Amino acid sequence: MAKKSCEKHEKFNYYCEDCQEANRINEIQKKVRLLEREELDTTEGPRKPLGRRYLKFKWFKKKIRVKKYLKIIIPVVVITLVLLTIFWFWPAWFGPIHLNAQLYNNKAGGLDYYDFYFLKFWSINFFFNKTALTGAIIGCTIMSLPPNQNLLTMIGTLLKFGKPSRIKALIFWWTAGFLLFYLFGMAMDAGGQFSWVLYLYEKGEITLSPFTVFIDAFDVLLNPNNMNIEFIFVYSRLYLPLIYFIFAIFIFRGVLNIVSNYYLKRNDYNIISNASIIIGLVFGMIFLTLPTLALNGIELLQMWSLVLAFVILIGLGILIYIFGRLKLAKDPRNNMIINPLKVKIGILAGALIFS
Repeated sequence: MAKKSCEKHEKFNYYCEDCQEANRINEIQKKVRLLEREELDTTEGPRKPLGRRYLKFKWFKKKIRVKKYLKIIIPVVVITLVLLTIFWFWPAWFGPIHLNAQLYNNKAGGLDYYDFYFLKFWSINFFFNKTALTGAIIGCTIMSLPPNQNLLTMIGTLLKFGKPSRIKALIFWWTAGFLLFYLFGMAMDAGGQFSWVLYLYEKGEITLSPFTVFIDAFDVLLNPNNMNIEFIFVYSRLYLPLIYFIFAIFIFRGVLNIVSNYYLKRNDYNIISNASIIIGLVFGMIFLTLPTLALNGIELLQMWSLVLAFVILIGLGILIYIFGRLKLAKDPRNNMIINPLKVKIGILAGALIFS
């Protein structure tokens, strides 16, 4: 489109101030006419990308607004939960128990239903119980010797607060970890038998021999004349859930090690060693279940393969871990296993598992 020029020039001269002014007036008049006819597009053109400082300020304002709402929401939620607990959850939970206690007291010769229901606080019928507390102490102890930093390091990498110290990891496992293992510890009494055995023990009805448990278990397996029903009852309902729980915590720690050695800093030696130990622990759990089963002569011979797999795989995992540490001490870049070495280790592991 031709631009407007002044009286002194036939065509628009960029360097002439009169031409510039005439052209500016002409542009304004065109826009006014278009506005009158409603033909002018009043939408804004493309904006420049917002600066980092503006975005930070906007996020800060949004954060202040969220905090303002949280100051109202959190007290409302807390008050609501407290009121529901007092007037609904507690009566709904304790009411039937209290009615049963009255019934047993009147109809069953004064039987203490509370003692029977809570089993001296070993039963998970009550949230605060000694079974879950035992699981929490076992879990926190295993994760604290030495303090496992992998979970917090992965979270720190994701949220950008870095790797925590051993002291912080120890505090984490005995606070948040304690609550986690407290909840998982209730799984030991999922069938109600774990708490029942400990209740009978505290009542003096049965005896426990934790220092000879494995000797007694082997005797049950190998001696066909052994008919120790009390030991089988205690072993299957007390010792075995405890063994499963301890092995599960070790497996959980091994899985954390594998994920961290893959996600944070690749170390194939640690990955393979932890995987080997985890598989060995699984074979150990299967072997320790055998005393509760009825086995024939062939199965008794086959069970020794589980013992060998348990010992060999854990030993192999420890050796690979030591070998990896020595390789990394010589050259920190030796954190990945080259393909021929992977093949050799895979063949060796397969031969050990299927032999």
